[in-house]
Amino acid sequence: MKIPKTAIVGACGAVANPLAAFIAYTVFEEFPGLAQWLAVAITGLSIGMLEGIFIARPLHRAISLGTFIGLLIMWSPVVLVTYGFALLALPLLAGFAVLVWFGMELGNSLRARPSVV
Repeated sequence: MKIPKTAIVGACGAVANPLAAFIAYTVFEEFPGLAQWLAVAITGLSIGMLEGIFIARPLHRAISLGTFIGLLIMWSPVVLVTYGFALLALPLLAGFAVLVWFGMELGNSLRARPSVV
């Protein structure tokens, strides 16, 4: 059975991006809330830039969707414990996926292109 490259890249995005956000959040655990939010946002942009530099543009949508699905899977136990009240945080999860996507677009624009001359 052959697994398409898009599925593999999306699954890697679903694991790597939320893991990087979680690590940034735990590293800045002792800092105030705004510093934690900024650390997670900068992490999303920077990991998106790295992915945008090294991964071709047609796969960016798969990575951002994989990021959102990975975050949603990690967030589902919290939703179950709070009887669905934690679903109010869905815009924040989608916002992180959008930050990763913007970072990928920025990284893609920084990508080296062959000279026309």
